[in-house]
Amino acid sequence: MSENHHGQSVPRRSTAQTYLFGGFPLISVTDPDHLLAHAAAGYQSSCDADVVAEAAELVEVEQARVRLLDRLLVTTGRVGISVAGLPVIYGVVVDVGADLIVTSGAGEQVWALRSAAVIAVSGLAVGLRNESSGPVIPELTWPRYLRQLAGSEVRVHSRDGVIHVGQLAGVGADFFDLILSGAGLTSRVSTIALNGVIAVQTLG
Repeated sequence: MSENHHGQSVPRRSTAQTYLFGGFPLISVTDPDHLLAHAAAGYQSSCDADVVAEAAELVEVEQARVRLLDRLLVTTGRVGISVAGLPVIYGVVVDVGADLIVTSGAGEQVWALRSAAVIAVSGLAVGLRNESSGPVIPELTWPRYLRQLAGSEVRVHSRDGVIHVGQLAGVGADFFDLILSGAGLTSRVSTIALNGVIAVQTLG
């Protein structure tokens, strides 16, 4: 027992009520259930933090497996694609191949862009997690795509900065023929190597 400033006797608090382990001050606890609940809450908070950290690590690992190709495949909105030697090309991604990206823009103009020439893309879907069982190899290739345009007027952008305009004729395994057109030109055929092409733009 101890006395207060009025000289009245008051019960002395036990050490367990006044201090927690290690001698740190604690508000007086008279209900053991409250003490247990407090300890359980602290343990749960620690467990929750561990779970969040583990989940973040898993997301980071999965994100590291995602390719630009994967994000292009699931993007449905309008994107802006920066390609070496060309202005930014805006449109909706309509197909993606092993080495090309096909977009549809204003006036139904279609661009086929070489993937290796792409510098940056804006407007891609975010937060994609790779859940596929293995790599996806797109079926679309440059020869297959160009054969779909046979007979169409196109503008071909090559690596050397030259623009070839004409009608797309035959397409081989690694080349295509273009019947050139333009002022002062008589109909003549130019054979263009596919590995020298950065982009093909439809004119229809």
